[in-house]
Amino acid sequence: MEESKIQTRQFLTFQLENETYAFHVLKIKEVLEVPEITKIPKSLPYMAGVINLRGGIIPLVDLRIKFELPDKEITENSAIIIVEIDYDNEVIQLGALVDSVKKVIKLNMEELEEPPKVGMTIDNRFIDALGKFNKKLIIILDSDSLFSHEELIKVSNFSETKTTKVKNVSSKSISQEVRK
Repeated sequence: MEESKIQTRQFLTFQLENETYAFHVLKIKEVLEVPEITKIPKSLPYMAGVINLRGGIIPLVDLRIKFELPDKEITENSAIIIVEIDYDNEVIQLGALVDSVKKVIKLNMEELEEPPKVGMTIDNRFIDALGKFNKKLIIILDSDSLFSHEELIKVSNFSETKTTKVKNVSSKSISQEVRK
């Protein structure tokens, strides 16, 4: 008798405004409390600045501003998620400022759906899938699609933490697999 394997994925969930979002855990380097942020003059509006992470400079993006959500003060629950973004055969580390980090969850492919084409509060190109977890919907972000080519050039200029891409974590997005 052959056992069928259910393909599951793990996601780190976090809060922005009243919505729950997530990144694929394979794209997360670490989660930090918010350290001192150095502002960079004349940078992109959503660039909160840069942080020093063990001697490396990490550009910091305020996802609230990137997603055109109302501004909010940093609180004790605020966190920075260090995300790895594949760009031009390199991996760029970027800090994503969020309201709070929740937990790591597992979802199988049946619990993932393509995002609707209209009616979303953020640009659909950022969204990899919608996940169903405990009767709630989670917006799963595609970290590699959060920024345009031009934005990544500007953001990567602030980063000292670029590495050559050795392996491809997953060149297929969840949306591509859900469509099958």
